[in-house]
Amino acid sequence: FGMDHRAIVWCYAQLKRVREVIFSLVVTTDQGIEGKERRNIAKHILLQNFSLSSSFQSEVIAQRNRFLQQNSYYNAVAIQLAAPYHLNSLLKLIVLSALLHSFFIGLFLKSIH
Repeated sequence: FGMDHRAIVWCYAQLKRVREVIFSLVVTTDQGIEGKERRNIAKHILLQNFSLSSSFQSEVIAQRNRFLQQNSYYNAVAIQLAAPYHLNSLLKLIVLSALLHSFFIGLFLKSIH
């Protein structure tokens, strides 16, 4: 699954909140406001409208189901693992498959001799 527009917008909205928290902490520190009140302000900013809409969640689930229907399970997993952020898992699978291949080739060659 690539990153779609809504995911990018959601990520941008979260970054915007983090910037607002940092700015509010700087301003409230400069004004001499105590730590507990600064934390409450930061918490309020972070918790504003912080939820995925149910329509977005259902759309993501439907998109994943369509993806699985269009591809076999193993093809879908291979496509997902090919994403750069899954490189570590992909390398582990390649090493595992190479070890299994070597093991079975060794068994085959022993059975011939």
